[in-house]
Amino acid sequence: MAFKSDQLPVVSIVVPLDNHAKVVGASIESCLAQAYPNVEVVLVDNCSSDSSVEIARSYEPRVRLIVSSKPMSISMARNVGLSHAIGDFVLFHESDDVLFPDRIWHDLEIVYREPQVDIVISINRWFREGEPLLYNPEPMCRRERRLLRHMTSVSGAAERSIVSMLQYDGPQHSCMLYKTSVARAMGGYRSGTGPYADREMLFRALCRGAKVAVNPRITSGWRLHDCEKRVAQAFRKDDDIHRLALAKNYAAALEQAGLLHQGPVLKTLIAHVMVRVHDYAKRRHHPEIAKAALDLIASLTKYNGYACNTLNEDNADVVQSVNKS
Repeated sequence: MAFKSDQLPVVSIVVPLDNHAKVVGASIESCLAQAYPNVEVVLVDNCSSDSSVEIARSYEPRVRLIVSSKPMSISMARNVGLSHAIGDFVLFHESDDVLFPDRIWHDLEIVYREPQVDIVISINRWFREGEPLLYNPEPMCRRERRLLRHMTSVSGAAERSIVSMLQYDGPQHSCMLYKTSVARAMGGYRSGTGPYADREMLFRALCRGAKVAVNPRITSGWRLHDCEKRVAQAFRKDDDIHRLALAKNYAAALEQAGLLHQGPVLKTLIAHVMVRVHDYAKRRHHPEIAKAALDLIASLTKYNGYACNTLNEDNADVVQSVNKS
C-alpha cells in the first residue's frame, strides 16, 4: 500500500470481522475516509459465518484482509492484526463502529505536542440502528460529559490514573490509539475478560508507566443495532466471570508493578472487587463468583496490612466474612 506522505507516521487500524455484514461496509468506509493521509486498514476475519469476508474483499487493495483458519476470541483477532500492522501507531476498531473523519489527525496532534505520550484516549457517541450519527465532536449529553471527566482523570499522575480506572472503569471500543511498540511490548490483548479487554489492556499499560493523553472530542460512534441482545448478555453468568477475571488481572498487574503496597490503590482495588464483582454476583444469584471475589479480597488484605474495615458500611457482611478468612 502506498502512503501519501513520507513525513507523517503511519497509523494502522485493526478491525476484527465479527458477523456484522449489514454494517461492516460503513465501518470500513469510515476508516478509509480518514482525513489523515497515512492510514492502513487491517481486517482480520474471525471465521465469520455471514458475508462479512465478501464485503471486506470488495475493498481490496485499499485494505489488507487476513483470514483465520480457525475461530478465536476477538482479543486474539486483534493480536493477529497487531502482528501484521506496519504503522507507528495502532487503533483497534470494531466492525460495527464508525470513526469520525478527523479522528486520527486530532489524536496525532496531541502526540505532536506531547511526544512522550504513549496512548491517546477519547470517548464515543452511541447511536441506535436507523438513527443518524451526529458528527458533532463536542460532548453533548450527560454520558459524554461524564466520560470526558473520567478520561481526563485517567490521564493524570500514575497513582491517580490507576485509582481512576478502578473507580470509573475505562474507555470503550475504538477509543484508544496506542504506539505500536507499546502495544507489542505488553503482548497485546489478553483473553478471558470478554467485553472488558480494552480496559484490561489500558490498565496494564498504566501500571507499566505508559503516558496517557486525552482527545477531548467525540471521535467515534458505537452502534446500538443489537441493544436488546447486549442487555440480555449483560445478565448472563459469563459477565460475572469476565468481571472476576478483570479484577484478578488488575491485581496481577499492580502486583507486578509493585503498586499493591500503596494504600489508596489497594483500598480502591478492594472496593472495586466488592462492588463490581462480589455485589454484582450476589444480585445475579451466582454465589460461587461472589465467593471467589471474597477469596480475592482476602488475598489482597495481606498487602501493607490494609484492613477491609476502611470500606463502605453497606458491605459489612462481606467485611466480616473476609476478616474471618
